[in-house]
Amino acid sequence: MKIKKIIIVTALIGSLNSNANDEISYSWVEVNYSKNGGNFFPQDVFTEEIFTLDGSFEITDNLYISADVSKLNRLGLTYGVYDAFRYTDNSYGLALGFHNSISEKTDLYYELGYRKLETAISRNLDGAEFTFGSRTVLSPKFELITAIGYQDIKEIEPESLDINNFKGGFNFGVSGLYKINNSSNIHLGFIKKDTETSPMIGYRFNW
Repeated sequence: MKIKKIIIVTALIGSLNSNANDEISYSWVEVNYSKNGGNFFPQDVFTEEIFTLDGSFEITDNLYISADVSKLNRLGLTYGVYDAFRYTDNSYGLALGFHNSISEKTDLYYELGYRKLETAISRNLDGAEFTFGSRTVLSPKFELITAIGYQDIKEIEPESLDINNFKGGFNFGVSGLYKINNSSNIHLGFIKKDTETSPMIGYRFNW
């Protein structure tokens, strides 16, 4: 199975010796909220709200596992039939990650994982995903995080119910951690996929 082979390769890479950055934590739990609004199409207008619970746990100095659960609520109005709609989709992810320090203040990280989707049209979809990014300590109070991801997941059909947040393809994100203290952080940023940009705010507790 392709996903299993990818995870095995990641584990082998992670077994190599690499420096670890003590200022960057890979053991944490987080809740966040994201919203898309004011998206207008020829026939539809809608808003999306995404609630996510995610976390990470460091296994060794360079290997970690991460998981997330998210719920997407879509509210909309279809002008063609003058009808309002509301539906919910769930997303579940599990990944194995590897990180290595390239400087005293910067880590690179790589994640290979599996995602399952439960959609409003009662179709369960799944597939592999890959994420590559960096984490940089800019000051004792601020950390910058970047991410480039790809999901190998089939698009939802019919097209009128397609969910941009959950179909396969590339995405890009930038965020920042504002460190209230050694364990509490405010997480602010955005994720861009296709033509949509989703702002995000969350709270992270790390140890």
